[in-house]
Amino acid sequence: MKIITSQDNPLVRHIIQLTQDNHYRQNQQQAVIEGIHLVASLMNQRDDSVVSIIYSQEKQDNQEIKEIAQRYADRLIEVPHQLYKKISTLQAPDGILAIIQIENIQLPSISPDRFCLVLDTIQDPGNVGTLFRSAVASGFNTIVLSTGCAHAWSPKVIRAGMGAHFKLAIYEGVELEQLLAMETGRVWVAALSTTSKIYHTVNLSQPFTLIVGNEGAGVNQQLLNRYYQHLSIPMQENTESLNAAVAGSIIMFESQRQRFKLTKF
Repeated sequence: MKIITSQDNPLVRHIIQLTQDNHYRQNQQQAVIEGIHLVASLMNQRDDSVVSIIYSQEKQDNQEIKEIAQRYADRLIEVPHQLYKKISTLQAPDGILAIIQIENIQLPSISPDRFCLVLDTIQDPGNVGTLFRSAVASGFNTIVLSTGCAHAWSPKVIRAGMGAHFKLAIYEGVELEQLLAMETGRVWVAALSTTSKIYHTVNLSQPFTLIVGNEGAGVNQQLLNRYYQHLSIPMQENTESLNAAVAGSIIMFESQRQRFKLTKF
């Protein structure tokens, strides 16, 4: 175990940059996972990605932190609580975070035998994280983020995802027009148009790709033109369009409902 006490330590500066600078995070191919729940989830799902565990000296008697510390004794770093608060992104930090290695893999094509969620310029971190969480819960296993989306491994997206990151294949910064030009499976777009079909009237039980668009502008017009299979969600008159995360989640869970229905018989 190492002990760090200075805020000028290179590792301290590294952690702060990882939490605040998207470009730095992408260049380093590392991210910060903070909080007992998320670190425990990481430990169970992506143990091999852990680079370092940093914990607050003040929290050393916490039983959950003790268990994590014992598991990563060779990668453990202790810091004073005041220093921990400087590197934490939480208002009420519970005293532990992990630095992890993230893979920056280019996605050559979307497999036609997978349930895939494609996010088109969704900028709100809460929406991105919520969609990750819904994807895991509804059996979608691949996430593709276009350029312009909130960074998948930013602290706010990670918190909103509640551990979903560790169960997904995530691809970022993808040029969707190029990628989807190679798509060989079914593609549905969450969009209201003259050709839209109500989401629960369509067979969504087999693997497909679902595209969900920007909170304000919706899905890119080029994608709408290329993929004419659109899904809509009925709503009361004179209401605003649904939040992107809500709309995407409704459709993904309808897909799961249909799969569950088929397996009952």
